[in-house]
Amino acid sequence: MKVDQNQKFAEMVGVEVDNICDGNLLTDECLTISEPECLDCSKRKPIYPDYAADPRLVLREMMKRKDWPRFLDSIDGMHNCYDYGQEIVWRDWIEVKYLLDTTGKLRDKAIEWLKGRTP
Repeated sequence: MKVDQNQKFAEMVGVEVDNICDGNLLTDECLTISEPECLDCSKRKPIYPDYAADPRLVLREMMKRKDWPRFLDSIDGMHNCYDYGQEIVWRDWIEVKYLLDTTGKLRDKAIEWLKGRTP
């Protein structure tokens, strides 16, 4: 069985996902009808964000991590400190090829980098 890379990434970074039931998004009303049966329903399937289609979603999750600068360095990005006299500012730089890609390059780089690390 092929592993869903969006699911894999979501699980690695600890993202909570919505559930669908028989093609429809579960609602509070759905859960109160016959809660025990509904919660155990085999038709429920998680909906994972499409991290390949929107690399910004990957960035949002990765930037929540304390080790974000290390990830950025691993993809040839930069996390630099600039001294503007009265103010020190941190700037993050990422290559455009990751921001414009919709095939999952950034998601896949993040998955590879996250192996063995905790959320």
